[in-house]
Amino acid sequence: NPHCNNHGKDAQSRLDAAKAEALNFVSNYNPPGNSAPRYISIVSFGTNATRVLNWVDLKSSDAAAKVTAAINGLYTDGATATGDAM
Repeated sequence: NPHCNNHGKDAQSRLDAAKAEALNFVSNYNPPGNSAPRYISIVSFGTNATRVLNWVDLKSSDAAAKVTAAINGLYTDGATATGDAM
């Protein structure tokens, strides 16, 4: 849960764990040698859900850097709008 209602050290450690797992997912979603398209989009959700990165194919040359930057740019703010994010 990248955005949560708690602030401080606990919220930051959960955010760091969520980011690490998201980056791990991206790495496993697009393994070396895979030729199939792999589309991904990043949505943040705090008080509201917001698309941070539109759909990109991880096969494109700059997509992995864009996805990584979007994930690393997430921060805690407000409540958790899980339903809106889905």
